[in-house]
Amino acid sequence: MAGTYRLQVLDENAAIVQDDNQLETFRKQNHVDLILEFHTEAWRTYYFLDFKHYDVWYYAKARLIDGRTGSVIRRAKCARKPDKTANSPTIDELLADNGAKLRAAVEAAKQLCLATVREEFGT
Repeated sequence: MAGTYRLQVLDENAAIVQDDNQLETFRKQNHVDLILEFHTEAWRTYYFLDFKHYDVWYYAKARLIDGRTGSVIRRAKCARKPDKTANSPTIDELLADNGAKLRAAVEAAKQLCLATVREEFGT
């Protein structure tokens, strides 16, 4: 968004807040023009009808907030329901190596949702 709208990013580090109250406190303490909020609403393992292969179902929401007033300028949401492929892992494969494939699947779903948000926000 910064590149598209020629915005100056004051802090590249994400602030992590637990709820709307903390977000409001952050907004009041930090004098910023815009706040991009992105959060995972839910994720879970998802099994296919063969009950042997799994993937990650992921749902996220985003809001672009006016930092001065706290009003929401734009909203977006994303849901990723996986499709079974020849590479869909079994539950053992998904959880092997301390859940390496599970973590990778959640990260990939998150990146797909961020791309959806970028598209919906026009960036």
